[in-house]
Amino acid sequence: HLALSQLEPWLQVVTTLGFIAVAVLAAERAALYFGASDDGHIVSDEIAGYFVTMLLVPVSLKTVVAGFLLFRLFDITKPWPASWFDRRMHNGLGNVMDDVMAALWGRAGMALLLWLWPGAV
Repeated sequence: HLALSQLEPWLQVVTTLGFIAVAVLAAERAALYFGASDDGHIVSDEIAGYFVTMLLVPVSLKTVVAGFLLFRLFDITKPWPASWFDRRMHNGLGNVMDDVMAALWGRAGMALLLWLWPGAV
């Protein structure tokens, strides 16, 4: 996240989307290797999700911790549409997209936190 935050906003978005695409391919290959679509060894989906949660968020210890906790909360609880991808798509795309969808909830939470407490960062 620190390296991404140094880029221009449009490049942060493009880089994050590119990472998501690579994560889908990596998750698909890893699922074939490990024999399970959401094996614990596969972490590219988690990284992609965290990148989405932290997209365009200023870097500070507070935002990094808050973003991580929000992402994990929504990754574990899987609100819709994350739950749809988790239940219906058992491949690399589904593996990554359930995390990306959970991350969008995390990003909304980050936006709310930054709006409510702008000086907290």
